Parts: sequence; structure tokens; C-alpha cells
Amino acid sequence: METQTPVITSISLPPAPASLSAYDAGPGRRVTGPPLETLWEVSPQQRWRLGLLQSAQDPARQLYLDESIVILSDSIPKSRHHYLVLPLEPIDTVQDLTVEHVPLLRHMIRQAQCFADEHIRPKTHYPLVLGFHTIPTFIRLHMHIITVDFQGPGTVVPADYRSFSHSALFMEPERAIAILEAEGQIVVDKEQAKLVKTDLTEHLQCVFCQQEFPANKMADLKKHLAGHEADLHAAEKEDADAGYVCRFQAD
Repeated sequence: METQTPVITSISLPPAPASLSAYDAGPGRRVTGPPLETLWEVSPQQRWRLGLLQSAQDPARQLYLDESIVILSDSIPKSRHHYLVLPLEPIDTVQDLTVEHVPLLRHMIRQAQCFADEHIRPKTHYPLVLGFHTIPTFIRLHMHIITVDFQGPGTVVPADYRSFSHSALFMEPERAIAILEAEGQIVVDKEQAKLVKTDLTEHLQCVFCQQEFPANKMADLKKHLAGHEADLHAAEKEDADAGYVCRFQAD
């Protein structure tokens, strides 16, 4: 029996078919039910939000692909090392997750850590974090793999930094799993998250030493964060983080 290659949900947007229960979008691509309806509900002005799905379908962008997930590089990286882990299953946001998705989340964590062991940790002294944005920009759930240097060209305004450093905006996968196992679903206070993201009165804090910077001094904060690299290198020599030791493998 021939093995089928995993595919990403298509985002082709021809005229909506009469039935959305199952739509064949071309060879090897099949879209089903509500996710397709969601795509057609996106206004033409917001179609750019589908760009992540389009990137996920490009073999040149796929750094890792298995039967459940795909890993891509972020096209506007916020740090020197910034990648995205997307499920092949059509899940839009953390609020669409259920307890049945816990095995998928654990797989995403495991493969992200393995990817980081091979492609990120040997190249940096900065620690990295995994997590989801509570109010994401793009359609399709995606977990960030990002080092906390924030020296990437995408870190320009306070919201770029807060999106990864404030708990109202960034949810670690372990926290998502804990909430799902305890409550069955994740509820996001979108209004609070939007207020935090756009607040220009609250100071920004360094993730390492908690030194504060005015929100209009993002460039100064980036320079300060870069200065921590020597300290992190010295700390590594004293107490190296063993991290995760594994290879990519199916569950």
C-alpha cells in the first residue's frame, strides 16, 4: 500500500462550492467542513491573514514535516532564531483546542525541542521559549520556537516584545495542556490582551534582569538585551543546560 505524504489544508479561494462538507481543492489537497467556511468568511481586505497557510504548503519553506506537524521559519523573525510549528489538522487558535488535542500538543513540544537541539541551541547562548499567541495575527494555530534575544528585524515596537514576554499575550504549551486537562477548553480575555498589547504607558521589562525601559525606548531595550549575551555565555560554562536529547521520530 502506497504511503500518503502529509498535506496542509489548502487555502485556494475559488468561488465557494455549494457544499462545504468536503471540497477537493486540487491533487493531494482536501479541505473539510468548518475550516473552509472560516476561510470564506475572511474579507478580501483580511486575506493576508491566510499567508501562513500558504507558506506551510510551500515545500521550500518546510524545514520539518511529519504526519501531524510542519515546522517553518518565521518570515518576519522577532529574534535571531524564530520558527513556527503548525499542526496539519485545521485548528485556528488556542481557543479551538480541546482535551483531545493534548497528544498533538505534546508531539509539537517534543519535535520543537528536538528541532531546537539540532538547529538552534548549538548556535546561541540565549535560552528559548515555546508558546502560542492568545490573539494571533494569522489564521492557523502555530506554536513559536523563539530565542529570547529579540534582536530580529521584526522586533520594532512594544507590541512585538510584549507578545512574547507577557502572560496575557503568550501561552506556553505546558500551560495550555494544564488548562485543557483541568477545564476542557481555553478561554482568552481578548479585551485584556488587546489592552496589554497596545499599552504605551506601561514600561517594558528586560526578561533577564527586570530593568525597566519606557515603551518608546524599544531600541534601548534591544541594545540592553544584546548586552546579556556575554553573561549568558559565562553562565553556560558554569552550569550548562543539558536540554533534550533526541532525534526526530514518530510517536
